[in-house]
Amino acid sequence: MVQIPPGERGASLAWVREQVNNLVAQEQPQVVVVCPAEGSTVSNALTERAQVDGVVLEALHVLGIPTKAKKSATIRYNFGASSTAQLATALGQVPLIAAIPPSAKRRDPTIAAVSELPA
Repeated sequence: MVQIPPGERGASLAWVREQVNNLVAQEQPQVVVVCPAEGSTVSNALTERAQVDGVVLEALHVLGIPTKAKKSATIRYNFGASSTAQLATALGQVPLIAAIPPSAKRRDPTIAAVSELPA
């Protein structure tokens, strides 16, 4: 088991990559088996999404681009909403967001970006 150092997640993931590269160079394995996270509530889709998120965070760290993970509750809070209905009302008052159809793939990233703007 590897103990990942605390800190900015992209930097921690870059450290993990360095450790894996060093271990592979040292041991020169022909095959590697990786046991994914398991649990009664961890689905394959969630595991795959987490793997992609980790690659994205590490890649952005290597490129020197600061990142921030935002959960739905944080975005609601940033808009002063305590419920999904209140958030929908608040989003409807932001012309940039209101102009994007709810089904558009660019809507969620736009909402996250706007939530970072100063009030």
